[in-house]
Amino acid sequence: CGNLTEIVLPEGLAEIRDYTFRSCKSLERAWIPESVTDIGYQAFEGCTGLAIHGVAGSYAEAYAAENGFPFREEAVTVDKVRVEGLVQDTSGNGIEGVSVLVYDLLKNEETGLYKTGADGRWGTDETLSGGRYLLRYHHPKYKFIEEEAVIEPAGDVYDAGTVTGELVYETTGETGTFTYETIQGNDIRITSYEGTARRLEIPSEIDGYAVREIGEGVFRENQELTHVLLPEGLRKVGTSAFQGCSLLEYVGFYGELTEIGSYAFGECVSLVETDFPVSLKTIRDNAFRGCTGLETVQLPAGVSTIGYRAFYGCTALEEFGYPAGLAEASSDIFSGCVKLKSITVPEGVTKLAGNVFARCTYLTEVTLPSTLEEIGDSAFYGAVGLTGITLPEGLEVIGNEAFRGCTGIEGIVLPDTVRKIGYQSFRDCKNMSSINYPLGLEECGGSAFDGCTALVSMTVPEGVTKVADNAFSYSELQKISLP
Repeated sequence: CGNLTEIVLPEGLAEIRDYTFRSCKSLERAWIPESVTDIGYQAFEGCTGLAIHGVAGSYAEAYAAENGFPFREEAVTVDKVRVEGLVQDTSGNGIEGVSVLVYDLLKNEETGLYKTGADGRWGTDETLSGGRYLLRYHHPKYKFIEEEAVIEPAGDVYDAGTVTGELVYETTGETGTFTYETIQGNDIRITSYEGTARRLEIPSEIDGYAVREIGEGVFRENQELTHVLLPEGLRKVGTSAFQGCSLLEYVGFYGELTEIGSYAFGECVSLVETDFPVSLKTIRDNAFRGCTGLETVQLPAGVSTIGYRAFYGCTALEEFGYPAGLAEASSDIFSGCVKLKSITVPEGVTKLAGNVFARCTYLTEVTLPSTLEEIGDSAFYGAVGLTGITLPEGLEVIGNEAFRGCTGIEGIVLPDTVRKIGYQSFRDCKNMSSINYPLGLEECGGSAFDGCTALVSMTVPEGVTKVADNAFSYSELQKISLP
């Protein structure tokens, strides 16, 4: 937040957590509403030029007085900044119809999805001065030299620059015969296909109806398709739509698709890389299961759900881009991904989705962001290849069974900001010989250290006035040092 100068927190907010704005050195004004009744440890540490604004007699005024910040009653407004950019091809011509995702990294939410015009230009008036935003570009026929960029807009108009796209797919016009059913109004779902196309282009309209979904099993086991360009306006690829298309090596998505169904591309063994649309939100169970040629997966920030075994058995997968907006994940997503050794969770993520790395047995390294506050239930359950992990200062919650069965971990340092450790969080980490007791721990689930046979001693630090309930229940500890 190096360029953040002003912030207005919303009415209804009750708590500002530990370290939230720590080291935001440029922050000059912060409006804290009356609804805030708790501000965490070092929430504004290092904000040397900060003045706190709020209502007289509020908690914000008391906090400012206790922590040496000037207090003012004047309202704070954050100015909007217009962001503009240009997308062009390698000849300098504008590219029409490029989807541009603008994602707020401070709020960890999508600001908007925009399209370039005929001249390749795009713009938005929804960004704020001092904010930090991720830009991601997508078009099914182009590969962008700089697919993503991070900007911190300032002034009245901010120039996001020029992005160049290289044409990677030439239109062929190959199509076929389709049957369909009506979903609602003018929207249809394709239900079957007849044809022999190898480079298929599915139309966006059939008989005047808009194609919104590819139905269940429409292209399943098709052994002729090598390339598929999906239509503009498509919102969903259905269950098993392309399952078993063993020669399929290219899939082109336009920027309206939100869901990829179960087994949609399962066993598409020739698929090496897929450029996912910026509009994508949900990847269902087993969606890419057994795609043994898939080497790289870069998901857009707005993906919020990944289903059970979504990338199971992708034995060539080496690189995975963790989406900043991921909120829900099922187990075994990466089971059998023997080449996937390391993953970096991007800055801005505050909660690691439950189950996300469960039984990812070949994963040896995960880099967590400084913004992380919570590790979800079973996030690393059975990740036996993980030998260690650095938990960031500011982490508060470690979920139930979060590290259960991580037999490769020999030691772990818990930051003093951790206030809750869930049920069986470290159970059966049998090689873990060292772990500390966090100074701020308030709650601990039962059997947190059950089966940690190498862990024989623990010291509770000075300053702790109460040992959390169940902290050592069913542990193998032989010695506990109390303050």
